Amino acid sequence: MKILASSIVILMTTVLLCSCDTNKKLNQESAENAIKEFVTQNSFDTGSGQGGSFSVNSITSIEPISQFSETEASSIVHFDFQDSYANDKLVLKFNFKKNMDKKWVLTTVDAVSGVGSQNMSNKIYKWQNVNIIVTDKSSKETTQEKSFTESVCGEWQYKDPSQGYTEEVKNYSLLKITQAANGLFTIQKGSIDNGKIYWGNFDGSSGKGIDLNLSENKLIGKYRIYEGSAADAYSDINVSIALIDKNNLIFKDGDKSFEVTKKSS
Repeated sequence: MKILASSIVILMTTVLLCSCDTNKKLNQESAENAIKEFVTQNSFDTGSGQGGSFSVNSITSIEPISQFSETEASSIVHFDFQDSYANDKLVLKFNFKKNMDKKWVLTTVDAVSGVGSQNMSNKIYKWQNVNIIVTDKSSKETTQEKSFTESVCGEWQYKDPSQGYTEEVKNYSLLKITQAANGLFTIQKGSIDNGKIYWGNFDGSSGKGIDLNLSENKLIGKYRIYEGSAADAYSDINVSIALIDKNNLIFKDGDKSFEVTKKSS
């Protein structure tokens, strides 16, 4: 009886230990989402027009996850981004570890190749302390994201007195949100010329606008305003979109906040 009781205790302990950690293997899609979230949060433009921008759109490939143990894994990511003084395109290694709560976390980012400038080296140094928790999407979350996408995409209008809106002259400011590749969204500002809407960048120039990342039911991103000819003469302006319902949202542009309504078709 003692032997049987001991066997039962051992079996129950084994079952409990196994049931505590059902997240032994790092999911490829979930890891890629964490990588894209990191890149979105740390995107930047060289400003020279030669190297391009470090952004989700510059990702050319994400290699399959290499898992070394039940608590450590990594993935190599290739970018269509040329750092100054580098001979090759940028390649980074994203490192994941499991924390005390048995959740996978993106912890550090290392350079594999393509780092040539001191500026990029400094960024890599700062990227040795990353803390992005990897989350697995449930079917419910996927359905919610689909509903969000259907509601947020389209043309929107809002009142901005600094751009000429008055109650007498209802000169609405315009936004257009579209779904892009790699799980991103793009947002453009519109200008009207002879009754026709032209969509472009936030500075009024032609272009595809700003890339936004979906995070906790919000779209977040940033754009850059250049303030002179010096390399560091610029400001990064944060942008966010919070959907209220299918016809209303809150648009934040730096320190300004606007109530925005969907344009009637």
